[in-house]
Amino acid sequence: MSLVLGLMLALAPADDAAQDLQKFLVDDAQNIRYLRMDNIDEKERKHYLAVVSFVLNSISNKKKITRPVLVNETLIRFDIRDYGIDAKAYEDIGTDPYTKQNKVLKKLTNSENPLIRIDWFIMKSTVAPTYYKLLGVTDLKSFQSRHDYDTKTAKKLKLEQAAIVVLGGLNRNTRYLKRTSLISGYIWEARDSASIDYLGDLLTNQYDSVQLLASNSNGLISYFAADKKGKAMDMLDADVAMDHSKSFEPDLVVRVVRNCFACHSVGVVPIEDAVRGMLNKDIKLISPNKDFTDRISELFGSKLPIKEDQELYVKAVLKATGMESKALTHKFVHIWKSYYADLTLEQAAREVGKTKDEFKKWCEETKDAHLVHLVVVGKIHRVHFEKALGGK
Repeated sequence: MSLVLGLMLALAPADDAAQDLQKFLVDDAQNIRYLRMDNIDEKERKHYLAVVSFVLNSISNKKKITRPVLVNETLIRFDIRDYGIDAKAYEDIGTDPYTKQNKVLKKLTNSENPLIRIDWFIMKSTVAPTYYKLLGVTDLKSFQSRHDYDTKTAKKLKLEQAAIVVLGGLNRNTRYLKRTSLISGYIWEARDSASIDYLGDLLTNQYDSVQLLASNSNGLISYFAADKKGKAMDMLDADVAMDHSKSFEPDLVVRVVRNCFACHSVGVVPIEDAVRGMLNKDIKLISPNKDFTDRISELFGSKLPIKEDQELYVKAVLKATGMESKALTHKFVHIWKSYYADLTLEQAAREVGKTKDEFKKWCEETKDAHLVHLVVVGKIHRVHFEKALGGK
């Protein structure tokens, strides 16, 4: 079936990319990648370009924000070195089933997927584990190391602050938050547990899972989630957290990094710290252990710089995308939901460049159960459609 698709897939973007690549030196060409958006309505293309710039610069380990280049109205070019992305890691995004690759382009870039449809790129690069690979991290320690974060040093230099959230929109139970100042910004930890009451145990280091939000040197944010052993998590356990914002309804699972981008539209989310709330009501902590009260004072005694953290992020989003952070987040969610909306027979036909009648006949000839179901019922889920086309 995949052999038949060769006649249906878009050729022009690959040819345009191959021609554009000719002006680069061999070493540079191997780091150039392209995105095509000829399938996107021309009124929406600027928003897709903005989201791509946001994603790439959010992954970046570089201080400089670099926007991708618009080669023509439907073709985008970028250099993976501008974002610190390893060429092998980029291959994990996979070859989309909608794009016909150019042999010259593949040879010059030394890549199997030098050209990707823009919506496919956004979908695949904003979920783990592909997102983690693009970041270049494998576990909790490697993520912390990426941001020059050392727990012992942070505690010794008194760079930590903490908060306890009792009533949150994500967590099912009490949540322990810790903010640590870094050389180039900050890192927040959100610790969750199905059994620990953090309001009753303010200094515990135990958790079932932890989510990290860290500012990159360019002001944008990267995310990570791990279990209690430090192993990377692609999504959070439903017993610990669910997406109550319903941004991607009916999917309520919290997936890294998709849900993180959607939730943190202004960066760090405002919180109501239960401990500070009580201390501000003239409630005093009394303990025979002075070290305990001193540590509590260190963690909960000063104001959390949430506004400052937000300002850093919002400014970086504007620089990377030309859009306000909330508007950018809205477009990101819209692109995700639009992509995974059920396809009608007419839409599916356009996806592969055929007329409705041509596509209908082709579906029947393939004898693929989902494609035949599409012809009969008139709708198909995107995931089933891509599997039928040979997508991974």
